[in-house]
Amino acid sequence: MISDSWRTIVIFRRREPDPNWDGTYARIVDAGQPTPAALGLVEFTGAYLTTFGGLNDEAIEGHPLHGRGLVAYQAHVVLNSAWIAQAEQANSVHRDHRGGWHERYNHYVLCFHDETFECIAKNWRAEELHCSMTEAIAIAATKLIER
Repeated sequence: MISDSWRTIVIFRRREPDPNWDGTYARIVDAGQPTPAALGLVEFTGAYLTTFGGLNDEAIEGHPLHGRGLVAYQAHVVLNSAWIAQAEQANSVHRDHRGGWHERYNHYVLCFHDETFECIAKNWRAEELHCSMTEAIAIAATKLIER
């Protein structure tokens, strides 16, 4: 994840099926490998608040939204988000506060194998990449700089 005060960009490995995999071994992935890999890049614009880490696929049942549609290995948009309501309430002490955050912001959740990403943002866009992680990070950094 890379972020500035307006955008948050998440880079992740996309599922890359191995037609020769027989289920008897695990593939260890080194993010520093210079070889190209199937990657995804999701850019959240108007990002207000983000969290990254925490629950993995084996503990996703501990997430407050589990049982309400949240499942591992998927992307979600949370409707009527309590997190947005809490953020709006906290911000309401600001003298220039404008209400109506549920109309302007969305609560996004990306559930990965080892962690969960959540973001309150105005919008998102995604793209598929096929490059090294180093190159993907450079692409993300350029997006933040060029705005």
